[in-house]
Amino acid sequence: LNVFGEFEPKIPAGWTSPEVLFCGNIHPTIQAAVLDSCSGAKFTALDSMNLWIMTEPTALSDVMRRVDMAILNDQEVRLIADDANLIRAAESIRSGDALVEPEGWGPADGHPGTGPDYLVVKKGENGVIAFTPQGMVALPAMPTSIVVDPTGCGDTFAGALLSLVAASGIVQPGIEEIREAIINAVVTASFTLGEFGTAGIMNLDRADYAARRDSYRRIAGV
Repeated sequence: LNVFGEFEPKIPAGWTSPEVLFCGNIHPTIQAAVLDSCSGAKFTALDSMNLWIMTEPTALSDVMRRVDMAILNDQEVRLIADDANLIRAAESIRSGDALVEPEGWGPADGHPGTGPDYLVVKKGENGVIAFTPQGMVALPAMPTSIVVDPTGCGDTFAGALLSLVAASGIVQPGIEEIREAIINAVVTASFTLGEFGTAGIMNLDRADYAARRDSYRRIAGV
């Protein structure tokens, strides 16, 4: 884990009530500590990975019950739910049935709680499917012949998606807000894919972004 091995996040007092709080991919107990420190956040989201799913299932389940949105890839969703069917797997995560019960939880304690209301599932070149309280949104990937470095695409996707959630000012975004957020995320991440590191988005021109977004809308029919 390198620098994250003994990392203890310290959130400045002025940052404890953000519009949107995103817990990036890190140990779930650290994600929980960030959530504790930012109890005033209006909308919360997290990312995770196979390592935490396999080694920290209880801690990850606990933190997933606390956030509004989880952003995962399709393999991670299937792994959490132990179900090859992506739709069933996603719904069982949202209902909480696929999540591990808290330590010391017994039958007399009832259902330990539901999972995130919103589950955004990344499927690489096969696009994105989002599960929301209002229904599902399915959109394609941005077709491209230029693939230089996929590193950071997931973080770019999450940041771009949540930036539109924050900009909407809606505490519980509806299906149209989620659709627009995913369009922004797919298009923005496609620029990351075409360069090394952050070069693709560091100097991104708004006109280039708008042109690619318009192209994507025509391709996706949205």
